[in-house]
Amino acid sequence: MVKNRLFVVFLSHYSFSFRIMKNEHLKSLFIKNLKVFRGERHYTQEVLSELSGVSGIPDIECGRTTPNLNTMIKIADALNVDLWQLFYDWDSARPVGFDSSEVQLKYYIKKLIDRL
Repeated sequence: MVKNRLFVVFLSHYSFSFRIMKNEHLKSLFIKNLKVFRGERHYTQEVLSELSGVSGIPDIECGRTTPNLNTMIKIADALNVDLWQLFYDWDSARPVGFDSSEVQLKYYIKKLIDRL
């Protein structure tokens, strides 16, 4: 999806480090949301692997493998969600792990993306 790639370009431009998968809370949110979105679409791990071109979906969901940024984008595209949705804490209804300047950046990026 163009939105995911644009989101990553802006994050890279503002020197946002995508080492979030080293944060255990964010990693667990990613895995949880991956399973939820996959389940909502009634995709098996095999179907998601085929749609995304990522062969390690079972290993990612078990936390044995950590996906890189390109893999996360492929998964988000296959699930037809924006990348940030895989890191959103839906239980508390707020993004987790971002300081206020990053939240502001996300707001401006979303505004720009919505104009596309």
